[in-house]
Amino acid sequence: ATGEFSRNPYAYKYPKAPPAKITNTKIGQVKHLGNTKDNLHIDEDSKRYVMKKEYEAKKFNKPMSGANAIVREIIKDDAIDKLKALKTKPVQIDYSIGRELSALEEFNRSRIEADARARRYHEIIKKKQDPNLHSGLAAVLGSIPSDFEK
Repeated sequence: ATGEFSRNPYAYKYPKAPPAKITNTKIGQVKHLGNTKDNLHIDEDSKRYVMKKEYEAKKFNKPMSGANAIVREIIKDDAIDKLKALKTKPVQIDYSIGRELSALEEFNRSRIEADARARRYHEIIKKKQDPNLHSGLAAVLGSIPSDFEK
């Protein structure tokens, strides 16, 4: 079925692996084939299909087909590798908020100073009653304007 979409994992064409390396060891010659899993690509539609089949198998308590189980394990291994790669990245902490903090501290300082200046201004400007207002000639009834209202 060339040119057709297949969900069979055995229908995927694995990329050609590098030639096998043969090494001499104490037990004899050993053939190293390499890892072909790293080069395997499974498209998103196939991943969804296999995950759906896994869900159905768990839902109805039935086993998955062998091919789907293989693809599921490959998907699972890839996801675990991606998570490990994300966890090993160092967390970047941005310490550049020092300027903002100093600006806030300066703003708070200026606000406190402005409040103190406003208090002093109101203390100076606030009209104080004359201590001699009710003594001497001013004590005569009617000499103080507020007494006219009585």
